[in-house]
Amino acid sequence: MERLIEKAPSGEYTFIDYLDDDGFENRDIPIKVKIIFKEKKALVDFSGSASQVKGCVNAPKAVTCSAVYYVFLSLLNTIGEYPINHGCFKPIEIITKLTIIVSATYPSAVAGGNVETSQRIVDVLLGALSKAFPELIPASSCGTMNNLLGKVNLFVERGDKIIIETPGGGGWRKEE
Repeated sequence: MERLIEKAPSGEYTFIDYLDDDGFENRDIPIKVKIIFKEKKALVDFSGSASQVKGCVNAPKAVTCSAVYYVFLSLLNTIGEYPINHGCFKPIEIITKLTIIVSATYPSAVAGGNVETSQRIVDVLLGALSKAFPELIPASSCGTMNNLLGKVNLFVERGDKIIIETPGGGGWRKEE
């Protein structure tokens, strides 16, 4: 991970995106990240994001950390194959504040944070990192997760089967 971080120009990279609303209030909910690359370290700061909300789109810090690790590991794969273990993440410091949308605490509802907010967190990370790695990140993703639920029969207790699938989404760009 240090090799990847060394490739980033030193500096501060920010990006902000919004959840449309939380299902209760019709207002944009900002998710903001500031990434600072300095001396083989990456500081990933979400403290400028909105406070946790009444609706279920709050994300626990574990979801936010998973999104950060996913994005950085995706970039790491562009410079080679490396074993994935806890040591990979030592050069990355993640900063949040308690009770914000990306570090929600009890009693906030968090069910949608895992499927919707997590994807928007990935998008703000990609947006900020595209400024440091424009040759590696041409665009963000689709900003949402699609879940398809199906059932074979009506009742699980009768042994019916239920399936859930998460199809990929987003856009594409034509290779030049």
